[in-house]
Amino acid sequence: MNRKEFMNELRGALFAVSEEEREAALQYYNDYLDDAGVENEQKVLAEWESPEKLAESIRNGMEGKLENGEFTEQGFSAGEDKQCPAKKQDVEWEENRDTGKAKERRVNGWKLLALALLCIFLAPVCVPLAIALAAAVIGLLIAAAAVIAALFAVGAVLFAGGICVAVIGIGKVFAVPAGAAVLFGAGLLLAAVGALLMLLFGWALLKCSIALFKAFVNLCRGPFHGRRKAGVSK
Repeated sequence: MNRKEFMNELRGALFAVSEEEREAALQYYNDYLDDAGVENEQKVLAEWESPEKLAESIRNGMEGKLENGEFTEQGFSAGEDKQCPAKKQDVEWEENRDTGKAKERRVNGWKLLALALLCIFLAPVCVPLAIALAAAVIGLLIAAAAVIAALFAVGAVLFAGGICVAVIGIGKVFAVPAGAAVLFGAGLLLAAVGALLMLLFGWALLKCSIALFKAFVNLCRGPFHGRRKAGVSK
């Protein structure tokens, strides 16, 4: 007997129960066979023996207690808590998954604790290294600022010298017109080069000064910032 024939005969054998109870029973045993799988279908049908015997078990156990009991592979049971193998397997899988998640959370907790202890033990070494690195960065910024300032000074000297040469050229315009023109042109050229250097390295000096100031402020604020975080975490 195949599944379709079995279920049709079971429907006929349950003629004495209400339509609601009959449909609930048929739905349960159809789902039971679905969970068991095609490969186990004949084995399950053999365990039920016959539609008439299963229907008799359902009728005897039900007796209007549809809401107070449940269907099982042996029929209807009032108050018993039985599950088909496939549903039991789903429950076990859920329990194993929850157990795995709990273990994973414990492992992550130990990892965080180990990381915190490592940071505590390495703090006496890492903090001085961080300070030394910050000091080195500040030193490099100071050196860069000094070089830029020197180049800015060169530009200022060129600008001032060019202005002086141009003024001298103007003073000699009546005595030596040709020489005055040369001096005036050379003075203007030097002044232009000096002005360009002053603008370029003045802008670079400003940027370097801002970066140096920020680095110095962050270095000074670091210990107090760390203490404030520690106070908040407590």
